[in-house]
Amino acid sequence: LKLKGQLVSLSYRFRAKNRDWVWLRTSAFAFLNPCSQDVEYIVCTNTVG
Repeated sequence: LKLKGQLVSLSYRFRAKNRDWVWLRTSAFAFLNPCSQDVEYIVCTNTVG
């Protein structure tokens, strides 16, 4: 990951069966191992709007 320790957010859309657009916003944060500074795990939250 290029943005270690920073919050990353992006929005994208899907086409629903009724041909309307559904927007999805994703935010992600990478937790770092304090000893090695490697990415330990990534937490993502998704919101439909």
